[in-house]
Amino acid sequence: VIRTKTTPDVTSNNLIDDDVNDPGKVYKIGLTFPAAGTYYVGIQFNGATIFRSNVGVTNIPIKLGNDLISLNGAYSSTNGIITNAYYYFYNMLFKSLGCTNGVRVPVVLSKPTITQSGTSLTASYGLKYKWYADGVVDVTNETKIYNPSKSGVYKVEIISPSGCASASADFNYVLSAIKPSDAAEIGLNVYPIPTKGVLNLSFDVVKKENIEIKVNNIVGQEMLKSQNNNFSGKFNQALDLKALEEGTYILSLKIGSKYYTQKFVVGK
Repeated sequence: VIRTKTTPDVTSNNLIDDDVNDPGKVYKIGLTFPAAGTYYVGIQFNGATIFRSNVGVTNIPIKLGNDLISLNGAYSSTNGIITNAYYYFYNMLFKSLGCTNGVRVPVVLSKPTITQSGTSLTASYGLKYKWYADGVVDVTNETKIYNPSKSGVYKVEIISPSGCASASADFNYVLSAIKPSDAAEIGLNVYPIPTKGVLNLSFDVVKKENIEIKVNNIVGQEMLKSQNNNFSGKFNQALDLKALEEGTYILSLKIGSKYYTQKFVVGK
């Protein structure tokens, strides 16, 4: 340590007199204790002195954290352990260095997610990817992004960097048979977007066809489905979506053998 006392040492009653102008100095010790046991902290004074209290000290040993740490007093080579005086340590902080645990705890992996952007499916982060189309592994694609060639139920299994495997929930994918701009051929009109709970749709059916209407959330879960058979003419319907949470959804129409899709947003 470094001496900060500004006056010569004067001893009275076996104690060095205080220096009122001594600013003192605090040192961070930063000790590492590799195992349980008894340890002694020594000081090389280099001409400095150390503050201590020698009046009314009755609480030694000082125990911390259910006897995790015990300060048993000051050690003197002539008097042994001193318990009637306390040498000051400030802002003491103890933490574990880490220890092994023989108890095996199962690791619960979060399920990967699939999101749709246009006609592509994208999986959440993984090290390796295995895609399933209607329950069958597609060995032609092991990347994060998958482009389905048909409508169906898709799932992805990812391998995490730690080597653990986890599979997503099923994703119901509808492949549009025509480009989105071709929706103009039926005069498809969907409004308002965003909607606060009621979505209006209208379109023309030139000959009798079976009509299927579906609403799926962004991860492919089916939220609404309705069927109208042998319909022709001007179709108008207001879909009640008040039960849906805020977010992005996909409206899918199947008219005969053709598919049409429209993305929309529910807001509150």
